[in-house]
Amino acid sequence: MFQAQSKHPRYRDLSEVEEQVRKLAIATLTIIPNSIRRDGKHRKIDMACSACAKTYTLYVDNLLSCKTKGCRCQQRLGKYRDPRSASLGQRYDAIVQRCERDTHVSSHNYKGRGIRNLLGSREAFVRWALAMFPRTDFKGLDFDRQNNDGDYTYENLQVVPRSINLRNRRNSINPPTKEEASDFLLRVRKRVRPS
Repeated sequence: MFQAQSKHPRYRDLSEVEEQVRKLAIATLTIIPNSIRRDGKHRKIDMACSACAKTYTLYVDNLLSCKTKGCRCQQRLGKYRDPRSASLGQRYDAIVQRCERDTHVSSHNYKGRGIRNLLGSREAFVRWALAMFPRTDFKGLDFDRQNNDGDYTYENLQVVPRSINLRNRRNSINPPTKEEASDFLLRVRKRVRPS
């Protein structure tokens, strides 16, 4: 015969459960004291995030089973914990499409000429860019090959504004000088991202 609440064999007092949740390391979340409660068949608790300063109601069972490991604001940042990673990943995907897909509109200028992508994986490229340029947001900037006949390698990549990238072509009358690109690169490294 079914026995409800305190008569159930697996019943636990809410204060015990709150203490168990308190022992978990849940990233930026902290428990709001005495907020644990039963809502129908679910146990819920209120937690505050120190990163986004919001309060969330979370399911206790998801916290205890590690299905919920942190605040939603941290989950949206992705595995790199950096909002720039999505844009960098898309740039890597574009390099792959140009160098490896026959269907890309510019395939004949890249794959057709034997230009290869030697950057490794998408994750390796994103981590390299985040480490190399920790203070820039990459807005209005392109990853360009210094040597137009060379492959996509980390040694051959430079970050330049679109105007310099458009001048760095095989048939360009006025190609950019190395000094222009390197002077700009120094400014990029110092550029501070908006917080």
